[in-house]
Amino acid sequence: MDFNIQIKNLLDKHLENNVRVVGYAVLSLQRMIVDGTHGLPGTPYDTNAAASNWFVDVDTANYRVSDDTTRRNLGMANALIATAIGQSNPPNYFSLHNSLPYIKTLEYGLYPNPPKKGTGKTINGFSTQAPQGFFRIALQKWEKLVIETYQQNGGDGRRRI
Repeated sequence: MDFNIQIKNLLDKHLENNVRVVGYAVLSLQRMIVDGTHGLPGTPYDTNAAASNWFVDVDTANYRVSDDTTRRNLGMANALIATAIGQSNPPNYFSLHNSLPYIKTLEYGLYPNPPKKGTGKTINGFSTQAPQGFFRIALQKWEKLVIETYQQNGGDGRRRI
């Protein structure tokens, strides 16, 4: 076999493995933010609208807003990533976003302090469910999980995070 073809095959294999690792890492981050896995608080919920609006996209950032409250976004993301990983042409990037107008208020504790309507849902401007925020905490933990998983798998991305 021609040396150039061997090099190309090796690079293609590593690219495929890296796309798999990144794709599963994005799913892991989405799950951490939505459900609060790994001992994290997750997206505060009242109606589940905020948690149901964390969307994953491939090679685009579709800043949609959904009225769904059943967290169908998790299943949609799994299907999208599985399709992207299986393509012969790997994606350039994945995006994870939430376009609800109040998502920053949930993360940064920007609710009125004291609360305008009664008590119990907020404290010091934050949701009582995530008084230190949730996205930034998940992102910090996620970065460590990605590095550990990548190293544990010899960089091949075969195990899910």
